[in-house]
Amino acid sequence: TTIERGFKPQFLPYLTQLEGKSVSLTGFMQPLGEGPDVSAFLLLEYQVGCWYCESPERITIVQVEMGEGQTIALRRGLVKVEGKLSMNRTDPEKFLYTLTDSTVRDPD
Repeated sequence: TTIERGFKPQFLPYLTQLEGKSVSLTGFMQPLGEGPDVSAFLLLEYQVGCWYCESPERITIVQVEMGEGQTIALRRGLVKVEGKLSMNRTDPEKFLYTLTDSTVRDPD
């Protein structure tokens, strides 16, 4: 994925074919707020010790939203997330990828 000037993301063809479908991703949980239980978090390909020193590339961040009324305790290790993929093509204030109605489990 590349982002052209004026926030015009160019998604690879295989990604656009996955939009709206259930996908599984493995990564590390990064909280969006405080508290041990969350209904949304960021999924990163590697753990970040200091967000300002080790900020991941925007194209590698996935926002994960749990199913309606569900929460999960934050985990430190690798997790596998499954959810419905959507891609942001218009709003530069939001993340490029979002998984909705997600579930979290231990990786295979």
